[in-house]
Amino acid sequence: MLWQIKRNILGYFRNKASFWCSLISMFVIVGLYSLFLMDVMVLSIEQMSQAAADGARAYAAAWLVSSLIVVNAMNSTLAAATVMVEDEEFKKTRDFVISPAPAYKRMLAYIAAAVISGLIISFATLILGYLIVLIIGKTALGALVVLQLIPGIIITVLAVAAVTVCGFTFVKKVAAVSVISMLVGILAGFLIGAYMPIGQMAKPVQVVMKCVPFTYAAAFFRSVMLPGISAELFGGAPPGTEDAVGEFMGNFVMWGNYRVPPWLCLVILTAAAVIFFGLTVLRFKLQKRRS
Repeated sequence: MLWQIKRNILGYFRNKASFWCSLISMFVIVGLYSLFLMDVMVLSIEQMSQAAADGARAYAAAWLVSSLIVVNAMNSTLAAATVMVEDEEFKKTRDFVISPAPAYKRMLAYIAAAVISGLIISFATLILGYLIVLIIGKTALGALVVLQLIPGIIITVLAVAAVTVCGFTFVKKVAAVSVISMLVGILAGFLIGAYMPIGQMAKPVQVVMKCVPFTYAAAFFRSVMLPGISAELFGGAPPGTEDAVGEFMGNFVMWGNYRVPPWLCLVILTAAAVIFFGLTVLRFKLQKRRS
């Protein structure tokens, strides 16, 4: 199984088109914020918090990085799982199907490769994000904050891999995967509130966003990265301002009067990973029986 995992990982990183396309969303988000969105966000936060621009810029930078981590985790993991569809379209799976190895091992190889690839890109994004917050926000993320982000990254990538591999078991053509990847790349930023805060969305759209597991990944990362910066930033603001801005920005998810805590965000992501992992195992078993 190890050689299959290695083969699948190399298939992602050696495919230059797939690799760079998986990072397009990050480039778009960074480009938009570099051109004008960052200044708009900083000005808005500065006005709401009645604080200096440096604090508002640190807040905006950390918020941006939390979005980038989720977007890159989603797109890189999805792109790394494309090799599974390539194997299916070009009949490479026949060699695996007739082998004595259990179907679940083949499925595990695809998921493991997608997870490892997603983790590599996600941790690289974390390092880049640390530098973004340091340079743009003039604030260094604490070691405890970084350590708290690690389990969130791992669980997020596992959930994305499980959902992606499960979905790709129904896809037979690489061309279809390209369309799916393009749509996910476009929609991911909106669904997690990266292009604009969830508070700016219409109420029905907000409900849809709250039903997407990866919205909770973004909320988790923001809830870890922003509290220290937020407490200092809103220290002189009227009571309730910090929570109001946090809800508007999507730093946490609200269902009515219930505020979803960070630990529950991870539980939701874990549940998504387990459910779709189980569906994938079932799907592979059915495919092997039909073969």
